Amino acid sequence: MNIEFIGDEPELDDVQAIPNLQQQAHFDALSGNSLRNCADNLLASLFYLELKEVPEFDGTSWVCRGIIRCRLSPFQKGLRALAERLRETHAQFYVGFQNYIPCLNDENYRDIEFGKPFSLSVSFKVHSLQDFVDIKLERITRRARSISNCPYKISTLLSDQGLDQFFGYSGAKRSFRDELDSGPIMKKARFSK
Repeated sequence: MNIEFIGDEPELDDVQAIPNLQQQAHFDALSGNSLRNCADNLLASLFYLELKEVPEFDGTSWVCRGIIRCRLSPFQKGLRALAERLRETHAQFYVGFQNYIPCLNDENYRDIEFGKPFSLSVSFKVHSLQDFVDIKLERITRRARSISNCPYKISTLLSDQGLDQFFGYSGAKRSFRDELDSGPIMKKARFSK
């Protein structure tokens, strides 16, 4: 159902790519694990990353704070069943092969039981807003699977969420915009009032 691509996915209107896609789909269907792979991909695609705020530059890297959310609403029975499976398998998310985060802790498990949505805070650093973040789900799936839209370019995530719309003083606007357009900022400029 979700073919894994080497390189970029073809555009939706690229008819030249159809024969290759058919061949890949046929090959995936012939493999004995295709149903399990589809289920694992669907499970991982239930989760997505949302930034809480515009990343902050700490002098060497950009600190990103976000929330991993689930597409299942608190009113769907499936969310509680999913929470049970996440808990039983000790499922975890990991960011960039370094930071492992349990999918459920006591607090967010209780929140789900009380009818609140799935929500898990996450923070990570990138050297540039042109870098990608890849958050993967594992232990509940046979192998680690990227959550929705991952790997996700930070600048694209900012744009998709509308966080690239700037308000406030010109210094914040300028340094953030320069990073989006050209690369990391090496020094802070001073702006007089």
